[in-house]
Amino acid sequence: MRRRNSLRIVLVGNGSSLKEEVARILRSANFCIAASVSRGEDFPGSEVQPGQLLFLIVHTGDDFFLVAEQIELLRRSHAGGRIAVVTDRYRQDEMTAAFRVGSNGYFADVVKSDVFIKSIELVMTGEVVPLPRTFLRSVFGPESAPRNHVGPSDANNEAPFATPKDVVVPQLSPRERAILRCLVEGESNKSIARKFQITVGTVKGHVKATLRKIGVGNRTQAAIWEMHNRSLARTTGDSSPRPACSGI
Repeated sequence: MRRRNSLRIVLVGNGSSLKEEVARILRSANFCIAASVSRGEDFPGSEVQPGQLLFLIVHTGDDFFLVAEQIELLRRSHAGGRIAVVTDRYRQDEMTAAFRVGSNGYFADVVKSDVFIKSIELVMTGEVVPLPRTFLRSVFGPESAPRNHVGPSDANNEAPFATPKDVVVPQLSPRERAILRCLVEGESNKSIARKFQITVGTVKGHVKATLRKIGVGNRTQAAIWEMHNRSLARTTGDSSPRPACSGI
């Protein structure tokens, strides 16, 4: 909680129901909203350290050129800040433009607030999210994709993640799946070890193998991957329950 309160988020964009919903979600997660402005230039930010700033540009219209201009302006005026776009629906051409001009994130489904909040935390720690692997080459070229992207993922009409037909389900063991669910719940290695009556070293081995199999770099990314895939399973008709973290 304390870490979230140390961050300063600036909402940029004209008044809209989406902007109000984003503000509600952020406040409920104990983030500090420093300001809500129509344009980036309306926020001088003279009293806020650049490294503490996240600009969330809320976009609900059809003219993304204005959003791209805002990203470039904020990149020049607040070079140390982070920038992300929140939109009402996913558009690949707009996502491409956003990353090319300097956005650190693109979010098209804030209704899944748990995924949105974890993604915001990743953006603030220097990650670029969510950035599909199949999308990297079209934006940055085959050799220049950023190393700190969250994957594996692709794009559909709701959010920039994998579509059902493109999903390759990694072969996780029952224990790895159980530990993955524990990561979603924020369990520490020590807590997981006690729960499964195994050593901390064994837990670390399972976590490392799981991260490698699902193609992510850390525990938070793994939690986002699992939460998204739960949602994906629901939208594709898989109604089988996902048990909570428990011993196997």
